[in-house]
Amino acid sequence: ILVEVHPEDEMTNYIYADLLRSVKNLDKSIIHYKKVVELNPNQRDAWTDLLFLELQNNKIDSLILDSKKALEFFPMYPTFYYIHALAHYYDKDYLKSIDFIKMGVSFVVDNPALASEMYSVLGNAYNEIEEYIYSDNAYEKSLDFMPENVTVLNNYAYYLSLRGENLEKAKKMSKKTIEMFPKEANYLDTYAWILYKLNKYEEAKKYMLKAIEISKTKTFYIHMSKILEKLGETQEAEKYKLKSEDFEDE
Repeated sequence: ILVEVHPEDEMTNYIYADLLRSVKNLDKSIIHYKKVVELNPNQRDAWTDLLFLELQNNKIDSLILDSKKALEFFPMYPTFYYIHALAHYYDKDYLKSIDFIKMGVSFVVDNPALASEMYSVLGNAYNEIEEYIYSDNAYEKSLDFMPENVTVLNNYAYYLSLRGENLEKAKKMSKKTIEMFPKEANYLDTYAWILYKLNKYEEAKKYMLKAIEISKTKTFYIHMSKILEKLGETQEAEKYKLKSEDFEDE
């Protein structure tokens, strides 16, 4: 009622946006957060709420535009660089993602979690364009800021395994992820695949079975098929290969 009576009131729209978000009416919540920053573009918290909600709702085109606007008003605020870079990453514009992370990370002060996440995005973006030295360096910096960043540990380990490089280091990082999250299927898959690359096929099979018990994906079935082939279990390997063909490309 207040918004209907006072549609141009900043705080009324802000409170309404918060309430809408709390009851999961996200599309309408976004509309009213946008109204808040239209009425007062210096309202940094409202920009933050808007951008994270657009990210959560996978509104990437809007996120690119709105995070760019937010940076015009807050050109030294690292969170907005992070979100803007992340939006470009999801839009597969990896060079822009890299540029904005490199700009934004210089503004991070006393926030190791944010610095770690920014270097994580940088590592992912460099990996996508196959600049592996820069990617590895970014992951190392991310882990310097937050050694327990489980996403980075998993991604870094998995990408090393795909390249067949530093496999013992990859194994150590991956082992850490499954110690922290023993029922996370993706982490189990990563560990199994590293074991496969290290020619430890029986052990790889054990962890791959655990991953498949939790979740079934095309990648998991392909990995299991390759592991079983190395063990000489050709019939079982063929079964998993056929199962993988039931999935759409991931």
